[in-house]
Amino acid sequence: MSLVGYLKKKHPKCDIMRPENIYEESKQLHIIPKWREWECVTITRNPIDRIHSGHQYFTVLRQNTIQDVLNGKYHGAVNYQNVGFRDAIKQSNYNYYINKWSQEHGVKVTNYRFEDLIKDPDFPHVNKSGIKVTWSDEDKQHVQDRLNDAGITY
Repeated sequence: MSLVGYLKKKHPKCDIMRPENIYEESKQLHIIPKWREWECVTITRNPIDRIHSGHQYFTVLRQNTIQDVLNGKYHGAVNYQNVGFRDAIKQSNYNYYINKWSQEHGVKVTNYRFEDLIKDPDFPHVNKSGIKVTWSDEDKQHVQDRLNDAGITY
């Protein structure tokens, strides 16, 4: 949401669409060839920071330890899935999913890093939450170890 708001402000004459809109339209086959004409832009975030942010933002996640969240064994909404995965590590493999989508559809993708965008004072923080979940150094190391085991770098 932050990227869409930012791009709309920077490029008011462009048609900026969220992925969900493109996905819904892609169910209608006529939209797929348009992807090759569009400039596709993604935003990625340091996986540790993204997992931490999700752990803070989503009520069902913050009620559990990070170890339970990473193992997909958290208590709460049984059917909860974050962007289609119940696996925060798998979801953090940005390069795999962006490249797979780009190759499958013949689309060039420009990626921005969240850490770079937030340096711009005009970049909005749409999902900013006042709730803070503190991780210990052991929690951070546990997440990093899991990312390393999965071969995910950023």
